[in-house]
Amino acid sequence: MKNDFGDTALTLAAATGLSAVIHLLVEKHEDLPDIMNGRRQLAVVVAALYGHEETVSYLYDVTLVESLLYVSKGDQNSKPVGDAAADYEGHYSEHNGFMLFKACITAEIYVQWGFVKKYRSDHGLAGKLLRRIIKELSRSNLYDINSILVNPTFTAVLQENVEFLKIVIEECPDVIWLEFKELPIFGHAISKGLEKIYTFVCKRTEISLLANMIPDRKGNTLLHQAAMLSPSPQLSQFLGPALQMQRELQRFKEVEKLTPMCRKLMNKRNQTPTDLFNDEHKDLKEEARVWLKEIAQSCSVVATLIVTIMFTAAFTVPGGENDDTGLPRKLGSKYFTIYIISDALSLLFSCTSAMIFLGIHTSLFREDDFRIKLPLALMFGLLTLFLSIATMMIAFGIALFIMLREHFMWISIPMLTLGSIPVSIYAILHVRIFIHVFRSTFRSYVK
Repeated sequence: MKNDFGDTALTLAAATGLSAVIHLLVEKHEDLPDIMNGRRQLAVVVAALYGHEETVSYLYDVTLVESLLYVSKGDQNSKPVGDAAADYEGHYSEHNGFMLFKACITAEIYVQWGFVKKYRSDHGLAGKLLRRIIKELSRSNLYDINSILVNPTFTAVLQENVEFLKIVIEECPDVIWLEFKELPIFGHAISKGLEKIYTFVCKRTEISLLANMIPDRKGNTLLHQAAMLSPSPQLSQFLGPALQMQRELQRFKEVEKLTPMCRKLMNKRNQTPTDLFNDEHKDLKEEARVWLKEIAQSCSVVATLIVTIMFTAAFTVPGGENDDTGLPRKLGSKYFTIYIISDALSLLFSCTSAMIFLGIHTSLFREDDFRIKLPLALMFGLLTLFLSIATMMIAFGIALFIMLREHFMWISIPMLTLGSIPVSIYAILHVRIFIHVFRSTFRSYVK
């Protein structure tokens, strides 16, 4: 039985995700999952539209493949004709398999776990179904396959769903030329800084042909798109604007290698890609400059203090000096050797760190400096400061050990243990920045 909108009890239960009711209904009437409602949607499609993952997984298992691949002609009189027909098919295709994929991409169901639990690891069945859908649509004369694929492909690009795109491009290579809102689909990936999609596309040999595409209505080429500021990049959320600026530069330079003929082309605002990049990243550059200068100033103060302390410690040796010769009394001790080496290394590392951060503070902060020079300086500055703190604490612990080992040996061991706390705190606070700077500097934007 159906209501006035053509919904069965199973369709309504699927919309609310009532698992217990759904299982009872399917056990009682196993043909219910294959009955479409008034909007020509199967129950599994309804469940996907409402984002019920477990319900989609179960209903997909009990729905016939023939039902998913069935294409209803519908009421031909209600459909638009002429130029509007292709757009209608792209937005409102009544192919249940297509609607299911589109709904799952939007709800991130396919991205997170696939359609069937036993295929979680490789999404094998889901991939086979997608290939079957595309092949069936390609054989049919009722649909323009490109107009149907443009919207789900664009959604997959925004979701960075590489698996979906890989299958679509293999089965329908022309999708790489499709346009959405007057821009090639993968042009959106470049302009929005979607790294997974950008990396996947740039590995394909035919991507170099994209450079020959006609500019958009503003006269922007793909290189102009790469020059635009990416919206809310992930790095800026926890690593600061300097690292975001670096990634923006890397993205621009990589696209520039693929589209060398676009370097001098101007858009309708008489801007070359480089001019557009400088204009778009003007505020980000200023934020990155302030961020780096604040870090350099704070770290240089710490480094200077360590230089002062370790320089003084070099001439105030533990155990005192010989009154006759002026030499340290513990000069022949192996512990004193460790102390003096640690002191010298700490002084060397802290001086190096102070000079590096001074160089950052006095930098001209040109756009290209953010690509390699400034990130490398930040990384080595943090590394040398860490080493100076570590060797300083080693020197401190050894000095205590030399002075107290004869009478208060039990005190020196806890003090050596406590000396590792400042080093650990520094490492915990800065290791994420160091790792990401290292990765982003010593690898190409395209992996």
